[in-house]
Amino acid sequence: MRPITLLQPQRLAFGRGCSGDCAPYLRRLGLRRAWLVTAPPTLSLAKTVADSIRDQGLHVEIYDGRSEEHTSELQS
Repeated sequence: MRPITLLQPQRLAFGRGCSGDCAPYLRRLGLRRAWLVTAPPTLSLAKTVADSIRDQGLHVEIYDGRSEEHTSELQS
């Protein structure tokens, strides 16, 4: 088995209203670009978050190419 390296974010936020904190947080980090990964069922939420990030002056790309949630099943 190959080793896997996971790079964890410094901050995780859960709960009502936390998506609104995303854009200012990214701006404070000094980032210029963001990549949002979503699935078609949650694309409208991702677009709302992307608009908020753009309002902070960042460039955003949305990837919605997944048709389902990831599973823990190993792929060969």
